Amino acid sequence: LFFLEHQSMIWWEAEKCATCHEGQILLVAANVAKSQGVPVDQDKLDFWTDRWVLADALARKKKDGQMSGLGIPTAPFVLLHRDLDRDTSEERSKKWAEILRITFQSQGDDGSWTPKAAIADITPRMALALVDIETSKMALPPELRIEISERRKRTEEWIQSNDPQLPEKTESLASWVAWEYQRGEPARARKLFDELLSRREEDGGWGMKKGDPSHLLVTSVVLLALKTSGLSNDNPVVADTQQLILSRQSEDGRWRELGRHFHPEAYDDSYDAWTTGYAVAALSLTMPKLPPDAKRLFTPDPELVAKVERLTKSAAEGYVGQPDRTGDPTQSDTPETPSKPQTAPSLIKGKE
Repeated sequence: LFFLEHQSMIWWEAEKCATCHEGQILLVAANVAKSQGVPVDQDKLDFWTDRWVLADALARKKKDGQMSGLGIPTAPFVLLHRDLDRDTSEERSKKWAEILRITFQSQGDDGSWTPKAAIADITPRMALALVDIETSKMALPPELRIEISERRKRTEEWIQSNDPQLPEKTESLASWVAWEYQRGEPARARKLFDELLSRREEDGGWGMKKGDPSHLLVTSVVLLALKTSGLSNDNPVVADTQQLILSRQSEDGRWRELGRHFHPEAYDDSYDAWTTGYAVAALSLTMPKLPPDAKRLFTPDPELVAKVERLTKSAAEGYVGQPDRTGDPTQSDTPETPSKPQTAPSLIKGKE
């Protein structure tokens, strides 16, 4: 998680925006970890969400003039893996409502989700995200809730009207497995699960496509799908995949990996961020839920912490907002009223 934070702050300071692999994936990983009781800094989690998702997604326009919303490849994960303690917040619900309306532009008339090249990947994940939001405690307008329900039904009708998908991309197949296990039919779920197992490589991982060498990002996405499908840690596939991912972690906390479909031979820190985010989320779900008083077990290098704080303050320059405490049982429900533009919360609070 600290590697993800460091990498995200480098990107945000330079680019002044959040992206799928540098911002949204940090929130996905942190929120899944928090849901399992992993200690996270709530001040920072609030700041990241308020600034880099809820504000940034509504502040930047695409070339065609439309609002950018969330990066569609990770939008389902961001919508599904929220900080659920905040769902009762009216202010945060208003922002999510705006983002949802922008996201809806990506749904086709037939119920599937575009872009076309990623329909088989995004559509089942969006169905699961819509199910979760439909039943959430968000203070959404009644007409929007009706629309969410209608869009979810159209999405699932499209899924059910197609034969069980056997997409070329293993990541896409994993998303179908998760939907079928949670919402579909047992026979279809088993067929897709068997196909997923047939693509497993000798080292226990999964490649981008059947027969490709194993890829840590793809393997982490598969483990995340298996856990969200309801498979227990006693399942040998889950257990072996967990151990494989753990064995590949670097000393600095990241999982290193090359690019995927567009730049399979290239390397960039951003690829590590995406891989690490999915690994953290997947591995968090293989943990028993920790007690409320769980303590941190990792102390970052103080010099690196100070560097991250400087980057964060620079990236946050000019942001006006306030932390939202609504619904969090560990925090005051009274938000602070800023008298001047906020910078990021301090990342150094005594000894870690």
